[in-house]
Amino acid sequence: ADLVFTNSISTAEELKATWEVAELEGKAPPTVISVGLPNELPKPQAGHRDSDKEDLKVLWVGSSEPRKNLGGVLFASERLWSQGLIFKLVLVGNRSWSDQDEQNYLNSLVARGRDIERHFEVSDSELVDFYRTSDVLVFPSLHEGFGLPIIEALSHGLPVITSEFGSMGQLACHRGCITVDPNDDQALEHALENVLTDPSLRK
Repeated sequence: ADLVFTNSISTAEELKATWEVAELEGKAPPTVISVGLPNELPKPQAGHRDSDKEDLKVLWVGSSEPRKNLGGVLFASERLWSQGLIFKLVLVGNRSWSDQDEQNYLNSLVARGRDIERHFEVSDSELVDFYRTSDVLVFPSLHEGFGLPIIEALSHGLPVITSEFGSMGQLACHRGCITVDPNDDQALEHALENVLTDPSLRK
């Protein structure tokens, strides 16, 4: 190819780094242009989010493949539940490859009575309702080409906890987000605790 379009600056940088060490048989690498993805969900109803409500909801959106870090979200949630913090964890997205460990952990938490909802195959309008009625999106992926749920959440006035590097870190620099090292369980736990216990921070 002579020209490549990517969905994020981060992906463009990864491609360029790959080509630097790849055998290109003497050919110059392609020109790379980054074109970010837009939010295409229906717009939310007018009105402000109630940052002072007590029935808090934590939203996670994505497939359950390992890089999405569902296990980290479940672990942080369980730590906070065990400390007495009250909130509902809402999981939206389908199962994926190699997720049996995450599913076993999720099932064990449900069996213990933890407040978890799981939703599959949701429509765009249903996804908007999840963004509209939740209090924070937790999206600490280990790797993303873009990270569309971040844009979707922010466009609906929902604060985000996400990863500090790659495309997610690049999206988060525009405000509305708290960034963490997704490999640091304690950092994720503390970020979630701070957002859930501080209405002014959520606002």
